[in-house]
Parts: sequence; C-alpha cells; structure tokens
Amino acid sequence: MPLPTNMKNNPESIYTKLQRLGQMIEEARLTKMRRNFQWRGADVRITDDPNFVKSERHWLDHDVVICTVYTKELSWLFVQLRDLFAGHLDFRNKYGFYGELAQSALRYLEKGGSEADDFRPLLREVLVAAYDFCATIEETGEIPPNSTIVIHSRDASGQQQRIEL
Repeated sequence: MPLPTNMKNNPESIYTKLQRLGQMIEEARLTKMRRNFQWRGADVRITDDPNFVKSERHWLDHDVVICTVYTKELSWLFVQLRDLFAGHLDFRNKYGFYGELAQSALRYLEKGGSEADDFRPLLREVLVAAYDFCATIEETGEIPPNSTIVIHSRDASGQQQRIEL
C-alpha cells in the first residue's frame, strides 16, 4: 500500500507516515518498485555496479555514490522520502537532505553493515536520518538551507563525500 499523498505535510503527519514506512520496511512490503530503477538526483547516485564506483568520472560529476546489492529497495525508499518531504524540499535544501540520507547509507555500509540476505538494516539507517529531518521540521518549521560553500572530496575508499563549510 503506497503512502497516501492527500495528507497535509505537517510534522505530525510526516512522523506518522515515517512510522508507516518503517512498518512497510519491517514487513518487507515495498510497493511499486520499478525493475532496475536506480536513484539519481541531488548529487546522489545509487548503483549496484562496483565498477562505476571505481571508474574515473567527469570532474563535474559530484554525485555521492552508494553501491549496494539493494539498489532497487534503497531507490524505492529515496522515492518514498522524496514524496513524503515534498512540501519541505526546494532548491536550497535538497542537496543537504538527500546528501545526508546517502551519507547514512554509506556509514552503515562502511562500518561493515551486512548486505548478505536482508535489505532492512540498510533502509532502517536511512529512515533514522529521515526522522532527524522530521524533528528539525517540528522544531524550526523547515529543513534549513544548505551552506553556500560545499567542498567535494573523496574518502580513503574513493567514495565521493560532501563537506559543508
């Protein structure tokens, strides 16, 4: 069952929708997943191709790349969160929002998170980051704009990372 889109975007309904989304993840009821869909947007790319991560890309390609066997499931979650937070995202804050979701997935994978047979732990980590944004909205009424200066660099494993100044 997809998340209803007719509810007004306020912190309570976002929180409720996040809870429902968490239940769907726990019950492995991911709806409307497009076959072979791989998220790309707001300087984030989700792929299952380890060669893409290692390849030399154009110097203007600043995507934070998440390489996972659960590309379809993680992409599904990004689409659900995009729709859920749509009333609070704009050109000023989308890079920070999606960048933090991506960084939460990368932190899970880099600390040795298992992908052996279950996508749910990875999706839970990203959902925790979404709850943090919900709390920010509840506290301040908005997702704050990103900083005006962002440095793109690579960590020790070659992963693209964003450092806000």
